[in-house]
Amino acid sequence: MDKTELTKVNEMKDLLGLRPSHLEVAATYAHFAYEKRQDPITATKNVRIMKGFYPEAQIAVGISRVKRLLFEPTGEELEEMKEEHEPWEHASMRDMET
Repeated sequence: MDKTELTKVNEMKDLLGLRPSHLEVAATYAHFAYEKRQDPITATKNVRIMKGFYPEAQIAVGISRVKRLLFEPTGEELEEMKEEHEPWEHASMRDMET
C-alpha cells in the first residue's frame, strides 16, 4: 500500500470508526447513492430496507459518516449536519454501551 492509499484508509477509519454496522451501512448507502445514482432520500430508504435489522441510530450514523467522507461540505453545511445528527450520534453511543 502506498502512502496515498494509507492516508485514505486512515481517513476512512477516523471518520467511520471500526464498528462493522457503520461500515456496512456506509458502504450500502454509497452503493445506492453513487453506483446506482439514487437521490439521497431514495438511497436512504433503500438502506433502511436492506439493513433494517440494525437500530435506526446506527443506520443514521453510518449514512451521516459516509456523507461526510464523500461530500466536501461548506462550513455552514457542516454545522447544520452536526446539529441535525447529534441526537443520533448520542443514541448510537448509548447503543454501543449496552
